Amino acid sequence: MQRDETHLLPIWIVYHAALVGYRALTIVDHGSIDPACLETLHQAEALGVRVIRLSSETVPLTAKGEEIAALIRGLDPATAAVFPLDADEFIGLRIADGTYSCDPSAIAAGMDQLAAGMAFSTAERLNNCPWDPHTYWPMPPDRSPKIFFSTTNVVGLDLGFHRCDNPGPLVASDFVLFHYHNKPHSMLREHTLRKLLPRLALPTSPCLEAYRGPGEHLLAGLLQGERRWLEQLRRQPSRYTPALAQRLAQLGQPLPFSAHHGRLRALLAPLSP
Repeated sequence: MQRDETHLLPIWIVYHAALVGYRALTIVDHGSIDPACLETLHQAEALGVRVIRLSSETVPLTAKGEEIAALIRGLDPATAAVFPLDADEFIGLRIADGTYSCDPSAIAAGMDQLAAGMAFSTAERLNNCPWDPHTYWPMPPDRSPKIFFSTTNVVGLDLGFHRCDNPGPLVASDFVLFHYHNKPHSMLREHTLRKLLPRLALPTSPCLEAYRGPGEHLLAGLLQGERRWLEQLRRQPSRYTPALAQRLAQLGQPLPFSAHHGRLRALLAPLSP
């Protein structure tokens, strides 16, 4: 499910269509109003992508898991694999030597090897670095992995695609998600407020600083200034991989938010030891 991911969505479509084809993609739009994003959706439909439009006024964001689970249950039962993704997530693979691959043949082979009728967990989620195209920060182990399926019988899918009520344990996989959560700071603030404000509208809601609940992990970027936010990000252990940047270059696509890398590197320079 996405809403007004104007920068990310065109890249996301091209990347994943190169893996599985346009007709295998479904985009659930949650009330986009940006004309550029609406045009991207229109063009995607013309290429064969299925676009489902939901009203943000009648379908709350908290119903996201239920809506996606119902959509999956309506797919052809012969569907080999279903990956519920956000528009800032790109599928990749962790290979035997511990590095990462975005090679479509390797990813297709990984999908072919999935046992049928199961729910799987991703091996890692790698958050992007806002100023370096090849640096990522693995999300901490205490942050739940995302899940995906080799069945269309999905029940109890949660808001963030971390848990479900399917019988049996989650099966570990080698799939990873390159997660472009760290958007330009002004965009990050705008999108965070849009997600959180409806949850703070009730008279009993706590103030923003004290909010605890779905989406609370987004608050760090919202409540800090840009320099402080960058400084905190830089302290995290990082991984180096050019895999996604190289694959997007092959597809003629820019790395998300790469136009901002130079400005942020300059902003970081005075913070260097």
